[in-house]
Amino acid sequence: MRGMQPRFRPHAGRSILPIATFLALWSAPGAHGASLLMDQVTQARDLICELRPTAVPRRRGSTIMLYIESVNAEARSARLVSSGTAGARPVQVYAGDTGVHFVEDVASSVKVTSLLSCEAWKNNAKGRKCVRYEAVSAWHFDTSVHRDPDQAFLRLGTTSFRGTCEPWHLE
Repeated sequence: MRGMQPRFRPHAGRSILPIATFLALWSAPGAHGASLLMDQVTQARDLICELRPTAVPRRRGSTIMLYIESVNAEARSARLVSSGTAGARPVQVYAGDTGVHFVEDVASSVKVTSLLSCEAWKNNAKGRKCVRYEAVSAWHFDTSVHRDPDQAFLRLGTTSFRGTCEPWHLE
């Protein structure tokens, strides 16, 4: 329409990204970051997680403990034990730009625990090792997480639980 200004004007033949998009791309781990995070998780092999509900005040008994064992990047698999249910269950593991996602199928829904970044590092003789991961978890009906875990994560908007995961064996 005549008289309307375009939201973003091309500059010297290039388009200018909206600032929010730029910040999202800049702060996201990216392919290299996802690969590094997955490498660290695979080296840890077993993780222990403590997650608290995000929407309710902290109460006794509201914390969920997870034990993620036998993380295998090549097979994209692991096993998960939760304080909320009995027994170990298989989960599928996906590395993406938003983090490493552990997906458990439950009927027509999915429980997804995502490791988003490394919060603490430790240096030792073998190099640098992540000793604490930022983690979130949600139970939802977006089964497209198996095709595109990043898009499913970004569409979700909120999470049910937030906390941290640490390698079961620190040395």
